Amino acid sequence: LLVWLVVTVPWGALTSTTTPPPVFDCNAGYAAWATEWSAEKKAWCCRNLGRGCESTTSHLHDCAANLATWESAWSPEKKAFCCRVVGKGCETTAAPQFDCNAGYADWAAA
Repeated sequence: LLVWLVVTVPWGALTSTTTPPPVFDCNAGYAAWATEWSAEKKAWCCRNLGRGCESTTSHLHDCAANLATWESAWSPEKKAFCCRVVGKGCETTAAPQFDCNAGYADWAAA
């Protein structure tokens, strides 16, 4: 069976597949997406990430409202929406990898 696989299966056909990188960087130039992005980039980013969408309807949630107190003021639905669509209100569960303040007073001696 092994000899059959080696002879009949092209080299590389048994390797795992990876997800291709995004076609467009939807963060690059986002501040001026309406005037600077191509129609193709707008369509791709809107379809895949909810960014750069040209529509006359308003967003489901106003992600600028209560942004300073989003952790306590926003509903879970608003947090999920704003995180997904505009990258605001994203909750993280991972602890920081480093405590940059630990040992700060003695950093020169280290």
